[in-house]
Amino acid sequence: MTPKQLLFLAAIEEELRRSGYDVLLTTRRYDELDTLEGRLGIETVKVGSHGGDSLDGKLEASLKRLLDLYDVVKSFAPDVTITTASPEAARISYGLGIPLLVFNDSPHSVAVARLVAPLAKGLYSPWLIRKSDWLTAGVIPENYSKYHAIDPVAWLRRRHMWPSRQPWEDAKNSVVIRAGESKAYYYRGTGEDAFELAKLLSRDYEVVVLSRYSGRESSNVRVIGPGFFGPNVLEGALAFVGFGGTMSQEALLLGIPTISAYPGGYRLEQELVRRGLIFKAGSLKDAVDLVHRAVEDARRIRARAEAFNRGLVDPAKYAVNEALRMTDRGS
Repeated sequence: MTPKQLLFLAAIEEELRRSGYDVLLTTRRYDELDTLEGRLGIETVKVGSHGGDSLDGKLEASLKRLLDLYDVVKSFAPDVTITTASPEAARISYGLGIPLLVFNDSPHSVAVARLVAPLAKGLYSPWLIRKSDWLTAGVIPENYSKYHAIDPVAWLRRRHMWPSRQPWEDAKNSVVIRAGESKAYYYRGTGEDAFELAKLLSRDYEVVVLSRYSGRESSNVRVIGPGFFGPNVLEGALAFVGFGGTMSQEALLLGIPTISAYPGGYRLEQELVRRGLIFKAGSLKDAVDLVHRAVEDARRIRARAEAFNRGLVDPAKYAVNEALRMTDRGS
């Protein structure tokens, strides 16, 4: 589970509890998640851990988590399972006959999608993603639905969930860069690209790099490691450059001029670029040029983002309605 997935499911958990449900929220042990949980005041049941970089390690960790999670789920006996991309939750739910609802905006993460999508009673994704994107993952077409939102809406509209902003999270009047998930199997970048871009941008701007692992500070460049809350950092930023996906969506919803430097492409990003909500950089030099242009055009960019945001539904409420529909409470 990633921080984005934790935030999304925590918003759903809140809505479910308001509807009278008992909720079991599980995560694996992972330093970045543990820190975020503490800041958000979220309580989860921790089962298993991250498998590291090797395929052997990932498989072994998954098998151990499957057995441990089975005991937890069987004891809780849920009416429905909601997940974002957990093969273990999918397999256990299928084996125990529990309806599985999957909310996922990443069909490009094919390896995980193929383990989850075919077992879903309902698979849901933002309306910008096409059904054909999911067919290669084995989704059953009649079980696929779309919601008119992108996932960060779920926590950005629940400001009461946000932790208090810490002084070290202040990036006002700075260009913020989010480094990519270089240890993920699907990531094609080098892991150093964010710091190379920071060096280029620091000639003209104060720069803050949000690093997943470690990094090097230099003149005009400040590095923030794991433990930050993205929206706290983004508010007041001049512009944002993302080498991943989620924070680019957060930034555009907050009205921050947003440039994606993600290596390669995926459907959701392509559609946001096509609508002029995110700018796509083909190189580090291109990213620098786009930052300059975006900062100058910030007012128009913010107005367009606000109009886009107003037209979106709350995906957490949508998820709860679907969960109710799948149980006796929805009949």
